[in-house]
Amino acid sequence: MKYVLLFICSASLLLFSSLCAENSYEDSIPYGGYYTNKSYYSDKIGWFQSGTYMHTSLFRTGQVDLRPDGWRGAIQAVPFFGRITDHSSHQLAAWFGYNHKGTADCPIVFGEQTIADAGQVLAAECDLDARHFNIWTNNETFKSKVWFFPEHAYTGIGFSWKQALWCNDDGTHRWWFELVAPFVQVRNRMRMSEQVITSGGGAKDAIGIDEDAYVGTIAEAFMQPGWWYGKIAPCGPLCGTAEDDMKRSRFTDVELKIGCNSMLLDCAQLESFVGVILPTGNKSEARYLFEAIAGNGGHVGITFGTELGFKLSHTPYGQLGWFISMEGRYLFSNHQMRSFDLVGRPWSRYQTMFATKAAAKNALDAPGAGTTVTDAFVTHGINLMTRCVEIHPRGQYNLVSGWEWSGTNVIAEVGYAFYARQAERITPNWTEGPILASRLFVPTGGVDNQLFLAPVRTMADPMNRASEFFDAAVFETYYDALKIRERDVDWSSASHPGVVSNTLYGTVGYQDQEACYPYLFAVGAAWDYAFTNTAMHKITFFLKGGVAF
Repeated sequence: MKYVLLFICSASLLLFSSLCAENSYEDSIPYGGYYTNKSYYSDKIGWFQSGTYMHTSLFRTGQVDLRPDGWRGAIQAVPFFGRITDHSSHQLAAWFGYNHKGTADCPIVFGEQTIADAGQVLAAECDLDARHFNIWTNNETFKSKVWFFPEHAYTGIGFSWKQALWCNDDGTHRWWFELVAPFVQVRNRMRMSEQVITSGGGAKDAIGIDEDAYVGTIAEAFMQPGWWYGKIAPCGPLCGTAEDDMKRSRFTDVELKIGCNSMLLDCAQLESFVGVILPTGNKSEARYLFEAIAGNGGHVGITFGTELGFKLSHTPYGQLGWFISMEGRYLFSNHQMRSFDLVGRPWSRYQTMFATKAAAKNALDAPGAGTTVTDAFVTHGINLMTRCVEIHPRGQYNLVSGWEWSGTNVIAEVGYAFYARQAERITPNWTEGPILASRLFVPTGGVDNQLFLAPVRTMADPMNRASEFFDAAVFETYYDALKIRERDVDWSSASHPGVVSNTLYGTVGYQDQEACYPYLFAVGAAWDYAFTNTAMHKITFFLKGGVAF
């Protein structure tokens, strides 16, 4: 058994070292670790899972020994609820925003007005061309400001049942089994707010991109029926079908563990375990931005860990103890829907595109092509840039350490928790074919009718509707060169970076170990914080009830 324990401790420390080394590097890359232009967010995974304060506090090895004439088992139930802070809401707005814009003090400006009607240069005060969002107004002067105020809240209850199985004849080793099953409801809201500065005379009464009618605001654009993915419900999670994606209720990541107490002394205890993680949560479907994910994203995994505790002081009033708990886990890959940008082109997942060569050819052959708009042949980029890809979440690490006071009836605990997670890895999955709309044009009065390519066109480069499509003479020559390839896709734009998060917690309660069925009841609170926007700042409150039988 000592070799098994040594292996588990070594594996935990090795995982911890690799996580810290990777995260300290990755989190230093983007503006000191503050990310932006992202299309996916994965919360710190830790509702009642093994190795977290919510699971371990005041409920440890000795609970199954409180009724020696019984079944040597113990159960606990932990109701909890919490939400993110305003500081974290601001950081999430930057996470999903455009180049750190979209926050309360720095809105994103959408517009369709160009400089001196040049048609190729967006007005200086605008960040994004509104025409990519199927906005085309009668006066072509639309402009609006957009802010995000994300919310994240959760409620749930965690259950665990720990059962002693058998001991050595001398009582020095004991094997045990544990079932851990949290039930959680996650509620997210993007809370998009829009101020229309210039309406542009209202949207044109015509059919636009993907045969959707033109819209007159960004709020309408993000809820267009032709958008299959990446939507934002401006009125919150009760806005139509958004409720199903912005609120999730289910059991998350059920754990089955088997462990052994290798040291059972009055002054010290040591136990280790291994187990499996059953993926009972939901996966990313990418229909809405900041969709609710309950659990680890539907990944099967393994868990292993150890806990060491000491009784440091005995007084007539109670005992003071110190403990440390370490848990590592590895999650295996699965397939999920994610929305991607192009390399170096933030928010290009919303850029207008031709889905196929046939669509581009049909636009070229349409009556009036090159002088009038034929947006019906153009596709919302979000429908093409959202793909089913293989996600590799890899390793995670939990560490909890604290001080516990156990009196005749009063019990209390304060401690610190550390959480680290490796960056997600995505296996690329791309089929060539789509191209960006309006990437090839013949400028009027060009030198020798020289063709101009615009391979670096971004969301801030307007769609010149007077020269939107290909020149017929060079269509076959240039189409293949303009196709989006796997190397053009920024696969990191939809993956979550490495995470390092910290927690301070405290709990106090009442116990009666002399009752027929010894029990405890406690209340507690915790504050999660981090030094980047890869993890949320959260306030959590919880109750804890346990009984030995």
